[in-house]
Amino acid sequence: MTGTVAGYKLTSGVVSGKAHGGEFVAGVVVSGDFPGSPYRLDYRFKLAGNKIYELTIDPIGSVAA
Repeated sequence: MTGTVAGYKLTSGVVSGKAHGGEFVAGVVVSGDFPGSPYRLDYRFKLAGNKIYELTIDPIGSVAA
């Protein structure tokens, strides 16, 4: 990666998953040395066969305690 995110040490992990009406949602927590870490994102995607043809990333918010 280059640009802004290249300077951060990032890790991510899937914390939830569900399918609904042809859409799949994977809840992901991204951690690193950035303000607001750790942060929750929902990756919403649709498949055509075994390939993703549409992807939306929704910011959910910081999960810092």
